[in-house]
Amino acid sequence: MKEPTIIEHEAVILDWHDGDTCKVRIKRNLPFLNVPNTDLGFRDYIENGQMYSNMHIRLWGLNTPELRVEKSVNEKGIDSKEYVSSLCPVGTKIRIITLKNPEKFGRWLGIIFFVNSGGLEVCLNELILKNGYAIPYLQGNLKFW
Repeated sequence: MKEPTIIEHEAVILDWHDGDTCKVRIKRNLPFLNVPNTDLGFRDYIENGQMYSNMHIRLWGLNTPELRVEKSVNEKGIDSKEYVSSLCPVGTKIRIITLKNPEKFGRWLGIIFFVNSGGLEVCLNELILKNGYAIPYLQGNLKFW
């Protein structure tokens, strides 16, 4: 069986859907010099001569509580979302490791790293688990990580 392709990206947090899913703006390593700002469709666009993609990322290796359970607000889900939003608010620059292809819901499974207030790069996935905002969850055959 062929090993999946792992890719590293520079990105910025655009939004948090819940405690384990976010929307990011990924910088592609494809410069487009002398090309006007253009929406290329399929989440891709060129801005100031650089190509970007907006993508939904599902944090790999964990599962946070849902925001709603049976039409009622789930406080644990809200707490989890607030926790990740406080560590990596909208606009935070991140480094993300993903697989080449998305999972069945169109999201990319990823591991997010960011620079904390002490200037150290830390793993968001690890912090969420360590501080009790998620439980470990390994989807499908992703045992290689």
